[in-house]
Amino acid sequence: MSEDDWDQFVDEIAEDDRSKPEPSGERTPRRQASWERRGQIVLSTTGSLDRCEIAEYIELASAVVSIGTSTVAEVASGIRDKLGKRSSTMESKVNQARREAVREIIAQAKEVGGNAVIGIRIAYTEIGSHLVVAISGTVVVAEEVFPAGGAE
Repeated sequence: MSEDDWDQFVDEIAEDDRSKPEPSGERTPRRQASWERRGQIVLSTTGSLDRCEIAEYIELASAVVSIGTSTVAEVASGIRDKLGKRSSTMESKVNQARREAVREIIAQAKEVGGNAVIGIRIAYTEIGSHLVVAISGTVVVAEEVFPAGGAE
């Protein structure tokens, strides 16, 4: 390659570099996922979401909810248990604690800019006269993937 050819080659590369926009340090705008446009946070026990790519892993979200059970409810639950029947009082308390824990991780996800929580695990235990529900998952930014030429 002659010196003139080399100079022309270098000039072309420099021109290409000048035509590229300067990085602004800001994140590239992304298309919102359909559930995100509806103001929802997606929750999943799996480590991925169908038709989505994980664009960013933000942080761990966790919540612990403790609900006291009354002595009367515990006695009634014990009797129903011995009879092989379900205890609607205890089931109601378990569901109440689980719903509260889920609300807490949704709030955490929104607070840090996530649109989904994946890998959710829920644990239930009883400590004395308290029912404890612990929930954890990873807050992420998920982007829907559409087939080439496909519409939303």
